[in-house]
Order: sequence, then structure tokens, then C-alpha cells
Amino acid sequence: MLKNFLLITIFSGAAFATDCFCKALPESKKYIGEARQKKFIGFVVHWTCDYTCVVQDKHPSGDQITAKNETVTAEYQQYYFGQENGLEGICESMVYTPAENIELLRTIYSFEGEIKWINPRKSESDTFKAWAIKRHCSL
Repeated sequence: MLKNFLLITIFSGAAFATDCFCKALPESKKYIGEARQKKFIGFVVHWTCDYTCVVQDKHPSGDQITAKNETVTAEYQQYYFGQENGLEGICESMVYTPAENIELLRTIYSFEGEIKWINPRKSESDTFKAWAIKRHCSL
């Protein structure tokens, strides 16, 4: 009887579902090294962004939900070539609005204050995804 109780307790503990939602802190972006590291063709941008994340653990019965706030730093590195358009080195979850620039004859994107909640498991940052996996965040 005790053996069955322990097995049920262990498996029911593993059945908790964790939802994670994060949004960028707009002023937190920091470049690592030079803002634009020139290459033979194009450039590399290496940066970090901080995110406020809400981690919700749900008990399988649905009766109990615990929520915690955490600040997470995500690291990014991307290679770009061609003309810049405002989407280089941005923090995920920040909405950039396109606008036609007649002088440059191309579309330029700018951040106008809108920030959406995102799932960190779907991030482009390996460090952000690793944090989400460690916290058992659901997809």
C-alpha cells in the first residue's frame, strides 16, 4: 500500500503543467562588444535583452495555480547583410511597425511602445529556450 502511495505521489508531482509567458523590458537591451561587428559581407550583432516572465504551475486537478515573476536575460547573435531596416538586434515581443521611407526608398521598422507576451520555448535565443526547458515551460 505504501509503495502504491509513493508511486502515485511521484507521478502526480510530475503531472504539474507549467505555463510561462514573457515580455521584454524595452530599456534592457545591451550590446555585447561593438554594436555592429563588420564582416567581409554584412555584420554581426550580439546582444542581450531582459524579460519579465510569469511562471504558472498548475496542479492536475486544476484547483491550484501558483504564479511567480522572474526576470530572465536572453542572449542573441545574428548575422545580417544588406541595408539595415530597424529589425537588427531587437528584443522579441516588442512590436515593430513598418513605414515607407521615401528618401531611402525602402521600408523602415520602428518600435512604438507595443509589447506582447511570448512563449519562451519558441524563442530565437538558445539561452531563453534553455531557461524555459529548465523551468518545464509548456509549448
